[in-house]
Amino acid sequence: MKRLIFITLTLAAVLSGCMEGREKVYQQSLEEISKQELATALEERDRLLALFKEVTAALEDIRQLDDMVAANTSTPGRHATQSADILTSISQMKKRIAQHQSQLETLEKELQISTINNGELNELTSQLRRQLSYQMNDIDKLSRQLTAANEHIGQLTRSIDSLNTTASAIAEQRDEAIETSLILEDELNSCYYVIASKDDLKSHNMISSGFLRKTQVIPTNFDRNLFIKADKRRLHRLDMGSPKARLLTIHPASSYSIEETNSTKTLHIIDPDEFWKASDFIVIQND
Repeated sequence: MKRLIFITLTLAAVLSGCMEGREKVYQQSLEEISKQELATALEERDRLLALFKEVTAALEDIRQLDDMVAANTSTPGRHATQSADILTSISQMKKRIAQHQSQLETLEKELQISTINNGELNELTSQLRRQLSYQMNDIDKLSRQLTAANEHIGQLTRSIDSLNTTASAIAEQRDEAIETSLILEDELNSCYYVIASKDDLKSHNMISSGFLRKTQVIPTNFDRNLFIKADKRRLHRLDMGSPKARLLTIHPASSYSIEETNSTKTLHIIDPDEFWKASDFIVIQND
């Protein structure tokens, strides 16, 4: 009987010792699990805070892009040189925001399966999600503004090119008209004179005469080759070449004068408008 009691007490002691050992192991396991979860939670918090800083920094970059788009669209001269750079920056910013969104989705999934329920971290992820959505909307808006500005400036450029083409055509027509006007003006002010002997004048059909017939100056079939072309606006005096020279063409007497010297005569045109009314030709016989 005593032996049975001893065995029973021994077994009870052994069982008690085993239970205590298991409880210690279980307690140690709980502590290790808690430490791991805490470390994981801290890591998730740090990653969220780092992401929050990156998203906040992106806000300033978006503001700078907004200013660049505004300056670019309001200053046509700068548009051509900066538009491509701004489009590149917008594309890079969209990729950056998409990367932030992907990182946030990964963190959200990790928080959902985490045994630690941290309300502050969940609220931070919600704020980040909204902020990233706003940023993507802002970037899309800037992209649309720049595209619209490109189209508007393109239309203006085409209009300017069209106006330049029209202006160039008008300028050419104006120059042609001026040139034609100058040519016509020169033709209208063209005059012709000849100083030659009676025989030379006759041989070129510039004068014709006969028995008991008045001398006819410049008949219809005269030869123009002997004439010298001049400009009425510049021809004010003409050396007649001989003291015997005579003016054969008829001009108003008050419009000219003939100055005589011992060796020659000089024709002075006093009133050009009156002088050239009768004829554009001067025929002088010098013998």
